[in-house]
Amino acid sequence: MDCKTRPRASTHYEQNKSGAVLVWEWAHRTAAPWLLQYVQDKDLHRWQLPESRAINAAIESYPFDFDVWSGLKRYELATEGRAILRA
Repeated sequence: MDCKTRPRASTHYEQNKSGAVLVWEWAHRTAAPWLLQYVQDKDLHRWQLPESRAINAAIESYPFDFDVWSGLKRYELATEGRAILRA
């Protein structure tokens, strides 16, 4: 394949969004779910969402597995994360 027949690639960059949220919005054309919003809050060092530090501490304690992450509950993560942060 030469340069003339290769598909064109494009990039999209926004400083106010994490890569996870950008990919979600591109792929799904909807707002990112709450879990990705918390990941973004940490990635951008905002810490603006309720209990963000605790919830992100708990998220990091789980394997990076979408099947696991899809079952996570915000209130349970907040409880687990508060204990992690106390340790």
